[in-house]
Amino acid sequence: MAMLDMLSSNLIVLNVFVEGGKKLGDLADDVNESEAAIGTVADVGSGNQNVIEDDDSEYDLEYNPKCDEASDVSLDELDFISDDEFVHARVNLKKVVNVFDIIDTYDVNDDFDDGEEPASEYDESDGDVQSSETDEDDDGKRYRKSRVIYDPKCKHKELKVVIGMQFQDGLECRRALTSWAIETGKHIHFRKVSKTKCMAKCNPPCPWKIYASVVSSDGTFRVKSYAGDHKYCPRNMNNKIVSSKWLAKRYLSVFRVRYDMKVAEWRKDILLRFKTEVSKDRLYKAKKIAQEMVRGSIDAHYASIRRYLAELRRCDRDGRFELLLGDGDVFKGLYVGFSSTMKGFKLSCRPLIGLDGCFLKTYLGGILLCATGKDGNNQMFPIAWAVVEIENEACWTWFLKCLLEDLGITDGHGWTFISDQQKVVLIYSKFLL
Repeated sequence: MAMLDMLSSNLIVLNVFVEGGKKLGDLADDVNESEAAIGTVADVGSGNQNVIEDDDSEYDLEYNPKCDEASDVSLDELDFISDDEFVHARVNLKKVVNVFDIIDTYDVNDDFDDGEEPASEYDESDGDVQSSETDEDDDGKRYRKSRVIYDPKCKHKELKVVIGMQFQDGLECRRALTSWAIETGKHIHFRKVSKTKCMAKCNPPCPWKIYASVVSSDGTFRVKSYAGDHKYCPRNMNNKIVSSKWLAKRYLSVFRVRYDMKVAEWRKDILLRFKTEVSKDRLYKAKKIAQEMVRGSIDAHYASIRRYLAELRRCDRDGRFELLLGDGDVFKGLYVGFSSTMKGFKLSCRPLIGLDGCFLKTYLGGILLCATGKDGNNQMFPIAWAVVEIENEACWTWFLKCLLEDLGITDGHGWTFISDQQKVVLIYSKFLL
């Protein structure tokens, strides 16, 4: 019945829109005719399913029964299983995506430290790991010999190292072998690693070893000797090569989605994915590294504060953004007041300002001073805020001076200030009395 009511109301609206010049009497006749037509179609559909097929897409998602007979409160589980709407809703449920599947798109070149250039010949190629170069034999005949180039985006568990494989340098070779060893559960040791050479061995008595260096003739970095058979070398469930730095970079994409991921959940995924045990201390260290890589270090943030202010002034020319410095250009405070919040507060909010401060739980600490108001819906409305090193009279005086100048408050007549700090009342008297 809900579907019939909805269709009838739609027909009424369509008739009014198309034939707006009709009289009310004619409109009532059309409504009766449309309801009669809908009832005929419903009878035919219920009696002969070959004439009108039931389409699941026609269900009304906003259907709300108006009587007790149409309600599903008294239904049990067996009734729900036979109910078409319930089955249709269960089929259309969204599947939960495992966030750890993001690391399957891992690129070994994401492991570059600051200052390194992650450029390689493969990044500029069309994606072929097999390339060819032309050479000439003793008889003067020209022929092509294949050249294998390492692909940073390959599946390292299936990586096959061969003599002559080309890398960018020794650092990329070490990253590739590290990922391969962790994926396959092999505990290898790197003897000599630099940009010009890379040497690694497996635990004795396993004969596996590899040596790669720069080729003097063309300047490329290639594998020169390789013994690729792992004998007497089972999978290592406590692989020491799994470092905290490698874990942080490998799971960096996961931390971008779930910044505060639990270590216990992370540890289970590492055990299932790489078949290795990792201590909690190493995971906590890796978590700290990954979080710093996502948000950046605090020192780097404060070093870019002048560029941040320049960008704010470029985007909001009418706003007020001030930096308070002490002796020797030491950071004392940062005031942020956007012009849009100031105008919105003046035009739509009541003349009431709440002042408060809270601690910043960062490496350098600090205090966040805020000025908020109440809008027409009795909700919090941010006006301006400032970051200072400590909550004292000098910092509150500087913050209130900037705030009152932006709002144009001179004598304080008609304004109400709310604060839980007694010393702030003394500051009000300096500006408003």
